[in-house]
Amino acid sequence: MKKMMLMLLFGATLLPAISQAKEIGKVANLVGSLTRVKADGSVITCKLQDVIEEGDTFITAGASFAQLKMVDGGEMIIRPDSKVILKEYKFEQGDPKGDKANIDLAKGGLRRLTGLIGKRGDKDADKLVTATATAGIRGTVYDTLSCKGDCDKLGDGTYFRVKEGEIVVNSEAGELSVKAGQFGKAPSLNEKPTLLPKDPGLPPFNPPKSAAPVNTGPNQCNT
Repeated sequence: MKKMMLMLLFGATLLPAISQAKEIGKVANLVGSLTRVKADGSVITCKLQDVIEEGDTFITAGASFAQLKMVDGGEMIIRPDSKVILKEYKFEQGDPKGDKANIDLAKGGLRRLTGLIGKRGDKDADKLVTATATAGIRGTVYDTLSCKGDCDKLGDGTYFRVKEGEIVVNSEAGELSVKAGQFGKAPSLNEKPTLLPKDPGLPPFNPPKSAAPVNTGPNQCNT
């Protein structure tokens, strides 16, 4: 009897944690295959308009693009053969001091249009972490590509291209400001990021336009 009571008590303590899972965005556009790994380890194949939550990992297959729209107005388009982890994403309209975005690009690449996080409260609240550097955001549109022997003629490291605004790239050896129209590279954590004189040959970013956001019914990612 005592053992059963302990089990019931333990189960009750888990209920608040489970109920705290909160929508932080949706899958707005999708071509190909997008896999979602939830914080509890469950694996789901996503569809358009599926809800996403803090702690989710997203993996695109070859020739696949996925656009995520976030609750703060930010967006990201994930390239093919990529892995992105939404470690933290906190946004409450009435609590700017609580804003926080901590995104891990574990593989591949993405394009980001930043939202209100990092613009209205702590300017350092938005971070993109890669294998070789961390990018702080100053309100921008930028591309990031992580190469680990899988980028054809490009050497290993993380590449950045800023289309609008500015990012600050930090490694253990120093930091670099990359502004609109510029290219940067972070070769490793132990090397200082550097500006590149021109496009190093980044693959074109041409996601198909054939998948317009539509309402597909119940959120498959919440099952």
